[in-house]
Amino acid sequence: PWAGGHAHGVPILQTKLTPEQQKYWESYNTTTYLTLESPYSGHIHAHLALLFISAFVLYPFVLVLNNLESNWFLPLLAVQASLSVVSCILYSVFINNVPDLYPNMAYTKMVTGWFVLTLLQALFAVVNSVRRWLNDFCSPSSTLFDDDNADTDSFNLDDDDNSASATMHGLGLNYNGNSTNNTLRSGSNSGSNSGSPLASTSQLTRSRNAVMQALSSSKALTVLSSSFGSLFTFLHSVTTWVLLAYFFVLFPTALSCLNLFGKGQRVFNLLAHFIKGGVFFTLGLLSLARYCGCFAGIGGGWNYAYIDLDRNKYGGLICTFESVESFLIFFYGCSNVFLEHLASTDGVWTAKDLQHVSIAFMYFGAGLCGLITEFKLSSWRRSLFFNVAGKQLATTENIQLDDNLTIDDQHHILGSNKMITPGFSPNPFPVFTIFWTGVLMSKHAQASALSSAIHVQWGSLLTYGSFFRVFTFFLMSYYPLHGSRECFLPSKPLTELVTSFCLLCGGMVFMESTDQVIEALAYRGLTPMFTINVSVGIISLLMAWVMFIFAVKDRMRAR
Repeated sequence: PWAGGHAHGVPILQTKLTPEQQKYWESYNTTTYLTLESPYSGHIHAHLALLFISAFVLYPFVLVLNNLESNWFLPLLAVQASLSVVSCILYSVFINNVPDLYPNMAYTKMVTGWFVLTLLQALFAVVNSVRRWLNDFCSPSSTLFDDDNADTDSFNLDDDDNSASATMHGLGLNYNGNSTNNTLRSGSNSGSNSGSPLASTSQLTRSRNAVMQALSSSKALTVLSSSFGSLFTFLHSVTTWVLLAYFFVLFPTALSCLNLFGKGQRVFNLLAHFIKGGVFFTLGLLSLARYCGCFAGIGGGWNYAYIDLDRNKYGGLICTFESVESFLIFFYGCSNVFLEHLASTDGVWTAKDLQHVSIAFMYFGAGLCGLITEFKLSSWRRSLFFNVAGKQLATTENIQLDDNLTIDDQHHILGSNKMITPGFSPNPFPVFTIFWTGVLMSKHAQASALSSAIHVQWGSLLTYGSFFRVFTFFLMSYYPLHGSRECFLPSKPLTELVTSFCLLCGGMVFMESTDQVIEALAYRGLTPMFTINVSVGIISLLMAWVMFIFAVKDRMRAR
């Protein structure tokens, strides 16, 4: 009934086109591995479902239990690894029984890598768990047979909200994670039944203990854990986090390759958008994790962290996340912006290519400025130590400090091994880079109005995110709890929630703005609002899931 109608949902072939456009779109092929008619089509859908469950439902809880050093880590890892292996087998059956639509497809190689990495991680985890089990068995404070309520038996307090207040050292600015662990272990044991430990445990716990005892009785595993325990512990830690990063590369690669995106020269345009969008997506995920209290032990939870270099374990790191971001901007951005020019068929430099190159200079300059700024701020971090903790430390250690002494003199008297990290630096260049990337990249030349509108979407989101990050700096610079113990707990600035959302959603829309995705949307008559609507919904669910995982982790640690 409306005059002019609405273009949303109207396929492009039903609109008015020029003869050249009509010819192009009539030859547009919508056949993909996901739409292919085959008796094995169910295998690929089951493969993707198991990939999603294994990578983004179960694996986060595997990381949680690993961080808590729970004895339930290995059983859950076994379930997750089993689903991964089944998913790989389903994919192998599918890909070997359908036409080769994508010769030399990268995703097939990555599935093989996933299979190998899963098996390696399982091996390293088993040996590491057997080592811990045997050590606990020989320990007088063993929690070997504790029930589920006390099974968060070893606590890693590096990135928890309670890390700064669990066992305060001296001024209340540090903690001893090992002694805390022992205290908590002993406390959980003191309330246990003095009779047979198995008599007071649940059937599920007894089954778990039986499995661990069976593994510990294996001569091969015992030899490996005793002779190469440290090596396997290191490899276990590495593969655990490598596999997490691998999942974040594997899933978008699956979506692109199975939809036949990135064939031939078009792979460069796809990589440019997926890599850059993935970087902003990762920054958003890290921002959300920091809000939830992650990395608090190194000041990454927007909190102060105390460093005592005399100890074997740092309570924090001198470098901040802004210094890491500046280095990544400097190192990564300058090379990536050339990828889209490599997609050119004739090698001619266009205005669009030159606009991308101009971004390279911004990344190079802003990243370098950020690194220099971090170097200049080192004296600010040293003075911050004395403003927050130095005077109190001098009083505790009965040291007389003259107010006329310089920061260097005070630092020498108290010991050069004392340092504090504020959890952030007033370094504007990472925010500067995000802001101008959003502004400039959303305004440069595009082939269609649809592409231009989608670029404006993610450009605006990145711009909004940079504004809220600046607000976070203001909040932290004038934090009302400076000088109190509360400043050593994660501060959870509300602006970081908005920043995280903008970076996550902006990164996702950025990846959707690649040429072949734009063509797929245009062919089906979908408008720019489709991308932003779907992205906002998915990111909202993702943020809720991440925050739920951290809430579960905090709850388990509290128990």
